[in-house]
Amino acid sequence: MVALIIGSFVRVVPANTSGVPSTFGNVGAPLASGIHLTAPWTEVTQFSTRTQELSMLRATDEGDLAKDDSIDVIARLGGAMKVDLTIRFSVDPLKVGLLFRQAGSLEVTKDRFVRPEAREVARNVFGQYTAEEGYSTARAEIGAEITEQLKIRLGPHGIIIESVNVRDVLPEQQVLDAINSILQSRNEAARAIEDQRKLVTEADTRRQVAEKEAEALQISAQAEASAVLIAAQAEAEANTQIALSLTPELLELQLAKACAEAIASSAAQVVTVCSPGQNGSATGGTGGATSVIIDGRAPTTTTATTTPPGG
Repeated sequence: MVALIIGSFVRVVPANTSGVPSTFGNVGAPLASGIHLTAPWTEVTQFSTRTQELSMLRATDEGDLAKDDSIDVIARLGGAMKVDLTIRFSVDPLKVGLLFRQAGSLEVTKDRFVRPEAREVARNVFGQYTAEEGYSTARAEIGAEITEQLKIRLGPHGIIIESVNVRDVLPEQQVLDAINSILQSRNEAARAIEDQRKLVTEADTRRQVAEKEAEALQISAQAEASAVLIAAQAEAEANTQIALSLTPELLELQLAKACAEAIASSAAQVVTVCSPGQNGSATGGTGGATSVIIDGRAPTTTTATTTPPGG
């Protein structure tokens, strides 16, 4: 008996839950998770503070309702579309008492606040975009805008909007055909621009390669011309040095070597050998020449006359 009496005063609020006490119609301050002592005649209604989902879909076997719960919208410039949304929200623990007085439960909260507000906001936001933007290019932007507007509208009721996901957009067939035609034309134009860009890039690459090749040929020609000039200068300098080094004695020695090579290589019977003049030159006014007769049939060689100098 004592345990039953004590138990009637004890209320346990589970984790991730807020309790709303009400005594004879008077709503008290929310109770946090844990053990609380209340009067036996006080009722405690529990509200989960976990994230909740509300899916408004065309499919009758996936959404919160077993019927088409999607949102009918009209795009800017015309075009009817059906939109599937999923809203993620939670209950503000500090305002759960207010929400309890307005709705009484989470299910009623969805039907009384979240669903109708989401429909109205979605129609308003989609109405600011064309059918093409709502169908393809601006879907994420639209979802973010719906999220912000729902936060403003539902926040005062103790409902925290976490995100809105635009899951699908289905335009009516005529609008869908027009959108697909626009997208196809845009893709073709984009491909043409990309092809043109590639051609320009290739032409620029070829031009750069040609410029580099011409530059390389110019550098090579300049290097070759410089090498030829250097070689010519070196040869001229060498010739100059040789000319400066040719003394009379050296000239006489070179002449003697040339005469000896001529005798050794000649096939003639008579070889004329130059002799230096009296002044040391190879040919001179007082110089002469010696003729040597070689008899190939005789074992010995007969020497002929020698023209004396001045004779």
